[in-house]
Amino acid sequence: EGDRDARPLFDYLLAENGLVGFKVEGGTPVKIHSKSISDVIAPELKDEFFAIAQMLINTLVEKIGASLQTIAQGEEGKDNGIPDIATFLSSGQDPRQVLLKVAMFNFTPIGTNKNRTGYKAYRAAFKELNKGNVILESLRVQLETEWNKLGAPGLEFTVGGSTGVDASPPSWNKSYGYRFMKDYVKPSPSKIYFFGDNAIKPTG
Repeated sequence: EGDRDARPLFDYLLAENGLVGFKVEGGTPVKIHSKSISDVIAPELKDEFFAIAQMLINTLVEKIGASLQTIAQGEEGKDNGIPDIATFLSSGQDPRQVLLKVAMFNFTPIGTNKNRTGYKAYRAAFKELNKGNVILESLRVQLETEWNKLGAPGLEFTVGGSTGVDASPPSWNKSYGYRFMKDYVKPSPSKIYFFGDNAIKPTG
C-alpha cells in the first residue's frame, strides 16, 4: 500500500530472470549473485552486431512504415496528433530500437521508449500488422543468421512479447531463476511469488 517497502517480506529476491539475486538480511536485500550478457559477449562484438541489427530494422521500417503510419494515424490522419513515422522513430525521439539489457539483447522495430507521442497508437498498429508474428519471426531469422555469421558465442533468438525479438545465452530464460534457487536456497523454498512488469503499474 502506498510507499510500503515489500522487500523485507521475502527471504530471497530474484530479478532479470534470476541473473541478479539478493538475500534479505535484517530487512535489507544483499546481493549474492549477479551475471550479465555483457559478461559473455565482448563489447566490440556487441557493437558490431548492434550496428547490423539497426540496419535490418531500418530496412524493415522502410517496408512497413507507411502502413504503420496509416494505421496509427487512423482516418483523421495528422489531425489526431499522432506524428508521422519518420518523426516517431527519429533519433531525437530516442526510440530505443536496439537495447542492451542485463539478461539479453532486445530488438524492437517501433522502439521501447514509451514516452514518445503516439507510442500507444504505433504499438497497436504494429501488433495489427504483425498478426501471427510474421514480421517478428522474419526479423528473428535475419538477426540469428547475421549473428551466426560473426562466429560468436551461441545465442538463442526468440520473439519476445508482441513487438520485439530477444537474444540471450542458452537457458537464460525464467528457468534460470529456478536453477538459482535449487543451487543457492537451502532448504528449498516453500513458496515462490512471481511478479511481472504490470505489478509495478498503478493498474497492475
